Amino acid sequence: MQNVIKKLDDNIVKLISAGEVIESPCSVVKELVENSIDSKATSVVVEIKNGGKSYIRVTDNGCGIGEEYVIEAFKKHTTSKISTFDDFINIGTNGFRGEALASISAVAKISMTTKTADSNYGITVVMNNDKLLEKTKTGAKDGTTVIVEELLENVPARKNFLKSDKAEGAKITDFLIRYALANPNIKIRYINNSKQVFATYATGKVIDVVDIIFGEKHGDKIIEVDEKLSDFLSIRGIIGNNSAMYSSRKMQYIFVNGRIIKDKNITAYIENSYKKFIPSGNYPLFFLDIIIKPSMVDVNIHPNKLEVKFSEEKLIYSLIENAISNKLDNHNMIPTVNIAKEEKEEENIFNDILVNYKNRVQKKEEKKIRPIEEYEEQKIVISKQRQDEEFVYKVDVSVSEAKVEEDKKKYNSENEDRQKEEMVSAEEQVRNNVSEITPVEENTLSLPKRVVEKEIKTSDKKINSVDLTLLSYGGRVFDTYIMLYNDEDMYIIDQHAAHERILYERFLREFYSNSIVQQQLLIPQNVVIPINLVDYSQSIIEEASSFGFECDLFGDNIILVRAIPDFLDMEASLRFLDEVFNIYLEEKLSLELIKDKIATKACKAAIKGNDTSIKEEEIEKIIYDLEHCENKFACPHGRPVITRLSKYEMEKFFKRIL
Repeated sequence: MQNVIKKLDDNIVKLISAGEVIESPCSVVKELVENSIDSKATSVVVEIKNGGKSYIRVTDNGCGIGEEYVIEAFKKHTTSKISTFDDFINIGTNGFRGEALASISAVAKISMTTKTADSNYGITVVMNNDKLLEKTKTGAKDGTTVIVEELLENVPARKNFLKSDKAEGAKITDFLIRYALANPNIKIRYINNSKQVFATYATGKVIDVVDIIFGEKHGDKIIEVDEKLSDFLSIRGIIGNNSAMYSSRKMQYIFVNGRIIKDKNITAYIENSYKKFIPSGNYPLFFLDIIIKPSMVDVNIHPNKLEVKFSEEKLIYSLIENAISNKLDNHNMIPTVNIAKEEKEEENIFNDILVNYKNRVQKKEEKKIRPIEEYEEQKIVISKQRQDEEFVYKVDVSVSEAKVEEDKKKYNSENEDRQKEEMVSAEEQVRNNVSEITPVEENTLSLPKRVVEKEIKTSDKKINSVDLTLLSYGGRVFDTYIMLYNDEDMYIIDQHAAHERILYERFLREFYSNSIVQQQLLIPQNVVIPINLVDYSQSIIEEASSFGFECDLFGDNIILVRAIPDFLDMEASLRFLDEVFNIYLEEKLSLELIKDKIATKACKAAIKGNDTSIKEEEIEKIIYDLEHCENKFACPHGRPVITRLSKYEMEKFFKRIL
């Protein structure tokens, strides 16, 4: 049988085209909301039922559509947003293809009521499966209301791919959250199954939208960003400090010229700015709008417009990363311990606590709590909230014996685990390392020519934080934490994390300034150069030398390694040489392996927790050297070095003030 090539039926073509634009209820909401925003609306109301499968309504107060153009709006590739190729290259609107209403009407019943400011009446049009059912005059407010029903009823095969009502509704919720964040100057109200989910108030401030939607007062965890990076690029929005970290990327949103996008590269560059401030496995908060010259970004990659392509993308990524890094470097990153709680006022705070605990115990039918008089002291446990909660310290004043014992076991267990992890170097090595520390000086770094990443960044701007050397020394607790204070605040420093940061910057400075200490090998090691890199043998040796290796060429494709950097062991050195090979195979060098090894060496060499032999002059040196570090807020692995407890918080906790 001979295959026959023929033109597809017009109805099939429409369904195929509609499928590229309308694939779910969220697609409908997206197209309609984008039309509302493009119409200069200042208020948008979205209502859905059953995940948007049975009912979607979008109402705005935009410019509306003139009577003579209403039917045209439902035709394929009809739009008021572009007319020339230059308009297409310099797109400044969310929509531009003229496909939204045509695609929706091909797969659903759609009713649109619209009115312009200069008209005395509105127009209602009803379409179903691309057929005009009704066109009438009606009373209406300025703007447009679109109602979509029976979505995908005429395409049952595609309807079967829809997920549950809850899942489809969640997609719409996520989309509207993103658009509310991208448009803080527009009132957006969202109703799901007759219940209001959220409503924003057009204050123009992203942080207000964040607080409304996520139900948190982020306060001092937020850093505002409004930076002009070049003649063609600016960024604005908010980023979180090292207290605003989460176990997922749920608090990360990126926009380009107000348009929602997803770009793994931008996300990676921004997250890289936070590596020295937050622990691995945690993700920062950011809501950033990238304002870029329209001709330098292509949004016509996919019908959903979530993907974009930049010209000069590496330059753009680097400018954004540097801007975020500078913001973080010049912000006070010392987390605050918050022990003040809003409690019911009682004459005796402990009686209040006891009553609360007794009620809780009676409800849960737990063991009876002993009278508070039997306790000689209260157990105060300072714990960090993790996962999706803010990085804030709380004090839990416990009166339950079971709770006290549980906390004691937990503390001892964590202490043992930490000691086992940290007991790597001998006491003599620790003493030597303390005495050999030299303060970090500014403007002393000289980077190898291929190094494009920097951990230590010098700046003429003074980091907005307290000078540790001007604080009074208040002693140590648990042989682990250094206490400093002034008239208003107390600062608590983890001695191990602090010393680790000091050593890390010292080792890294040696690495960047080509003054790396070497380990001479008793027996030189042979390393075989890949056959496709033989022509680069001499260049590879020179590159390896800049990182602290001493090598000679032995034959055509063998390197004789006589010395390795002090911060690498033999196995790590061999892996690192593979990284050098990658310079020529991939024309790039990743420094993550180097930094990881330097951080590991610093961790092993640093003073440990529970060290009882440290002298006061050694503590003074740690404080001095920490103050002169480029980043005194976190250890190389991202754990906090220092936290602050204010006098106000303490007095509020002890009811000295109200």
